[in-house]
Amino acid sequence: MTDLKIELFYTLAYIIRMDYDNITTVPWRHWDDHINHINFRNYLANKLNLDITIQIGWYSISSKDIINNKGSGLLNGKYNGRTIEFLKGVFPEFIWYPWLFDTPLKNFWNDLEIQKQYMEWLSNKFKWTSKKDYYKLSGKLLKENYGSGLYNKYNSLINLVNNVIGSPPEGDDEWYPWIFDGSTTNGYWQSIDNQKKYMKWLTNKLQLKTLKDYYKLTGRIICDNFGSGLFTLYYNGSVIQMVSSLNDKPPEDDNEWYPWLFDGSTPNDYWKSTNNQKKYMDWLANKLGWTTKKDYYKITNKILNDNNGISLLNHSKTIINLITTVIGSPPEGDDEWYPWLFEGCTPNNYWKSIDNQKKYIKWLYKQLNFKKLEDWYTVDQNTFRDNYGSGLVLSKIYNSSHIALLQTVYQDKYEFYPWLFKQSPQGFWKVEENRKKYMKLLSIILDCKTVNDWYKISAKDIVEHNGGGLLHQYYNDKYINMIKILNPHLIFEDHKFNCYKTESKLEKWIIDHKLSYKKQISICKGKKNGTFKIDFLLTDLNIVIELDGAQHFRQVYRWLDPLLQTKRDVYKMFVMLKKGYKCIRLLQEEVYDNDESWLDTYLLPHCIQSKTLEPIYITTIETHMSIYDTHKTLFSDDNISVDDLYINDKESDEESDEDFEDLQKQIDNI
Repeated sequence: MTDLKIELFYTLAYIIRMDYDNITTVPWRHWDDHINHINFRNYLANKLNLDITIQIGWYSISSKDIINNKGSGLLNGKYNGRTIEFLKGVFPEFIWYPWLFDTPLKNFWNDLEIQKQYMEWLSNKFKWTSKKDYYKLSGKLLKENYGSGLYNKYNSLINLVNNVIGSPPEGDDEWYPWIFDGSTTNGYWQSIDNQKKYMKWLTNKLQLKTLKDYYKLTGRIICDNFGSGLFTLYYNGSVIQMVSSLNDKPPEDDNEWYPWLFDGSTPNDYWKSTNNQKKYMDWLANKLGWTTKKDYYKITNKILNDNNGISLLNHSKTIINLITTVIGSPPEGDDEWYPWLFEGCTPNNYWKSIDNQKKYIKWLYKQLNFKKLEDWYTVDQNTFRDNYGSGLVLSKIYNSSHIALLQTVYQDKYEFYPWLFKQSPQGFWKVEENRKKYMKLLSIILDCKTVNDWYKISAKDIVEHNGGGLLHQYYNDKYINMIKILNPHLIFEDHKFNCYKTESKLEKWIIDHKLSYKKQISICKGKKNGTFKIDFLLTDLNIVIELDGAQHFRQVYRWLDPLLQTKRDVYKMFVMLKKGYKCIRLLQEEVYDNDESWLDTYLLPHCIQSKTLEPIYITTIETHMSIYDTHKTLFSDDNISVDDLYINDKESDEESDEDFEDLQKQIDNI
């Protein structure tokens, strides 16, 4: 048959299409024409109910499907018996992947190019763009994506990527087995070299620059960074065991790796060991620069918390128990560790025990270097506050009264008189028995046995013996009334008291010189209904004479601050000047100590000759020459107004206790 005839035959075959169902044997050289391959494909599609435009369905055919449908000669003669080669021949427009066939193809995983093709296909499917994405590989993922045969060939992901992908991701020295999910081979972590390799990798990943940075490690961090198998199986979930085993030495300045510095990593029951507790306390003292046992009193819950030791209290319960157990004997000079010296660590209900109260008072007595019990009179609430006793004094037990505390503790040894303290308790003088007790003690101290003895007493004596508050609050500073009321069994004559001698001497001098006068009269009103009184007014001469006692120049208990008293004096002088009166000021001490000739020499000339209204200050004692300097400065200062000088009248009968307390606060602030 000529070539022309053969060509004509093939053309007719294509046109006529061979009916493979009705032939027993495919004609000779039928498969030499590729057109017949295509015709057979179409025939096979019809037989197997497949669509030639949809590739995925063709992955279901096998060599048996081809052979049973008259395609044996085509498959074996033209495609070496390989179904995939047949499909490539009849579907050149498609790319065929051997792993997608339902019927496994033989030995195709032995071909490295196919392995690479598969990895590329897998990468495209999951949109992996870098080599690091291959760490997402797992046996499960390969099995679910037709790659179980490839996985079985290499028996591990690390072997697979080393052979198929080749070099590791940029920045990595190699492919790291632990990053592949569950892919470390059995026995991999038994090698200490592999463990150290992991620790080196973790160090770089977490940018741990120094050995101390390893304290930042936690079990969670290790597990989140693919080290759970190593961590749990080989180190029993202990960060410190893992870190200490994989590092040759601890951080500089540390004797060892300290468990408490690993976040939440202190082993169970670690603190049950007293040696471990002591190890921690030694470390803490060294860190905080504590050099003596007394320094341990600085310890607080916050310090423990800030220094990773708060879990220690789960065992010791309280700081005092911790210190007593771990540090042992108290600081030198102390009988024991005192709970009140630990900030906020005094146990609940500790102060309810009278023995504990006595213990504290004994300690404070020694702390304040007291020599005798009377030294307690120098203390106030601030003393206890500054010496760790505010919790005791301010408790409901003593209702903020340190005096009540001392009376309770020393009730069998010593009687404390509340008025001898810096401030007597609030409301103390309201009790009549307390007032009588004070007067009885005063009579003993001043040796007042008769009426004549009391005549020698002055307000100064009462104030200097801590009775100023009583005198002011309950007797309006009238000490004679106080003496008479609290000594009802005695009969007194007012004019015989010493306080009247100075006024009497001046009054007699005025009478002897036939000068018209008035005494103890109100010269002006204050701003709160009170009045300011003057000692003497020479009515014909428009001269005011003031007798100044010690309270005008130095602090006298329960009196105004001297500066405030001086301002009040100057205020009164301004008012006198406005009313046309001249003021002459004398010292009570000098009038009392001299006879009437002294008044003739120093007072009389100012009463007769002086025409100016400027104040006159008379004193002849050299040490007293500067005593009126503040009066003079304030009176002559043009920048000071009368309102600047105003001080509420202390002598006002209507002044309340609240006014007095406010005034005392003002004085205390100054």
